[in-house]
Amino acid sequence: MKSSKDDNNRISKLEKRVEKLENAVFKGSSSYSVSKNTLEDTLVKEVNKIPIQHLVVISLKLNGKQTRDEIKKSLEDWGKVFGNWFRGGNFNNRLIKMNIVKRDDKNKDGDDIFVLTKKGELLANELIEKIRSKK
Repeated sequence: MKSSKDDNNRISKLEKRVEKLENAVFKGSSSYSVSKNTLEDTLVKEVNKIPIQHLVVISLKLNGKQTRDEIKKSLEDWGKVFGNWFRGGNFNNRLIKMNIVKRDDKNKDGDDIFVLTKKGELLANELIEKIRSKK
């Protein structure tokens, strides 16, 4: 039979674990969150020097699967003016046909959801590393 002391010790350990998790979630102190925010700060500062197709690749890397509208929203948030880049063949010719991005699924509205290929993942990592080195 376990003693009351053992129970108190377990409860104390659980409370400490919960506190650490709450701090990571609510205060944004996880290393991924800090790293992503720092990268996005640099993206905003350098946005006019980065080609749109590179920003699309980075958006898919940072945010995972997205529709074209979700990708556009990321670019807008970073301050990139993309005009009619998504209306022409740019997306298909520069990203899909080059096997950097692929269609993965459709959302509930029937819009295509895009994801990076392995080649796209490697490119995204290279682009992110270049951007981080500019800080």
